[in-house]
Amino acid sequence: MGAHDLYCFQAAEIEGLTNQLAALKNAEKKACLVLRIESHSAFMRHATPDRKVTGTYLHLRASLENKGDRASVINKYQLRVAETGTDLEVQPQHYTMVQGPSFQWSVGMMNDDLAADNYIRVPPGHLEGPKKLHFSIPEIPPEDCHRLHCTLTLTDTNGETVFCDFELPERH
Repeated sequence: MGAHDLYCFQAAEIEGLTNQLAALKNAEKKACLVLRIESHSAFMRHATPDRKVTGTYLHLRASLENKGDRASVINKYQLRVAETGTDLEVQPQHYTMVQGPSFQWSVGMMNDDLAADNYIRVPPGHLEGPKKLHFSIPEIPPEDCHRLHCTLTLTDTNGETVFCDFELPERH
């Protein structure tokens, strides 16, 4: 191969690599989210002080990882509970104590766990959590039900979604 042929080959190679680099720079950045519900998550039948059950409280410890190259801001929470037929958009609640039929559960503070308006911000290549997410739903599971089978779907401001199926034990 002569010097001119080698020059033409290398020039073509450089042009191809330059085009690939430009395509990568112009590619849409996306978040790639992974949601995990951690141990020590549980549910409790929510009650009034006179022990009348009024709904269900879900205490979740969730970790959210962003394996993508764009930051993600979670702003929508969808919860499905098989045993109660619940499938609704919910917002995390700010509880410190939850009254059950036979005891009060001190669940701690959430102040540091969520940003304003219940947003979770996850930078690219970052793991957030475990964060406490407190949800309350009006539906009540049957008396003999001591485990809930749930799906939590999170959606960010760009429409990216992630979901996790999990089982919650009842806190007695």
